[in-house]
Amino acid sequence: MKHIQCWALTALASAALALTSVVAAEQTANPSAGSEGLQLTAFGHPDARIGTTGRLFIDDIEVPTSPEQRQALMRMHLHIEDLGAKGQAIGREAEAIAAEVTAEALQAVASGRAGDPAFAAGVEASVKARLADSMQGICGSVDALVESSQKAIDMGLIELLPYVDGQLDAGDQCWSEIAALH
Repeated sequence: MKHIQCWALTALASAALALTSVVAAEQTANPSAGSEGLQLTAFGHPDARIGTTGRLFIDDIEVPTSPEQRQALMRMHLHIEDLGAKGQAIGREAEAIAAEVTAEALQAVASGRAGDPAFAAGVEASVKARLADSMQGICGSVDALVESSQKAIDMGLIELLPYVDGQLDAGDQCWSEIAALH
């Protein structure tokens, strides 16, 4: 029984790592950044690209935009880059936490502490606390991305709608995931 609890702690750390990957992947409307800009995909629609200067291309054809719309697109681009950077950072942090928890779990098995409820609770609380700030940062970035996406659509860039449809509640989903960790 002691070993099962110990491995459960390792599973918690692994779940935290998986959660960060899922949150980061699901919240970004399937973008990928490259030297040509930000690629957006949507099932049943041609690929779209937001250039670093705010130019919008759908199926490699530039969509006419006003200077204000280009500014909104540039903000979207920057928010997605920020989200990606934060996602990578929390992924590295979660990986380190998982390695530490695995080492602690093995030490607990060797020392006979694996069945101690206080040990398990302490490790769980530590993992949650270490991930909380980073996860809140990601959700803040998701909120900013959702806001800039909505503003771009409100400014008449309805061509973006298929690429962000279903993602406009991503901020709420992200905060719900954090709440579920507590």
